[in-house]
Amino acid sequence: MTSKLILMTLLLIGTTLCNAVTTKVESFAKAIARAEGYYVPHSLPNRYNNPGDLKARAGEQYPGQLRIGKKGHVVFKTPAAGWAALYKQIDRIMDGTSRFYTPNTSLLQMSKMYARNYRVWARNITHNLNVPVTTTLDEYFDTSPRVLIVVNFDDIKFLLRTTHNEAANQGLHLCTL
Repeated sequence: MTSKLILMTLLLIGTTLCNAVTTKVESFAKAIARAEGYYVPHSLPNRYNNPGDLKARAGEQYPGQLRIGKKGHVVFKTPAAGWAALYKQIDRIMDGTSRFYTPNTSLLQMSKMYARNYRVWARNITHNLNVPVTTTLDEYFDTSPRVLIVVNFDDIKFLLRTTHNEAANQGLHLCTL
């Protein structure tokens, strides 16, 4: 009975942590889309099904890419393909494989690389996320070093990845050995 209760608690914590990260990613993607004008009817990002206003890269094609439009912007077949490409770029930021952004990049620094009119873009993003422009990507996504918790019940191991901050928010206390 005790092992089932602990297992259910771990599953609930894991689900909560996954939902928190998903919500942050969705909020970030929607803030970018809003800053890029995707929600404005007939805007370039809207017509191109490109909420991130992503540009083509030499030798690389996004899944669902139809063609390259004006000023090198990618035209996607469907809105879903455009959103998937934007989410993929955000995933690269979060997992450290982005060629442009590091966890220490602030939203203001990101805006200088992402948009021509970076001051307006930064103001829009930070307003929609309700954070200051000095917020780093690490601070926003809470991508600080991960802690792996291993629980063993009758030779069945359950793994839960979390950060120190996420664990503290769930009332867990982690120690370094």
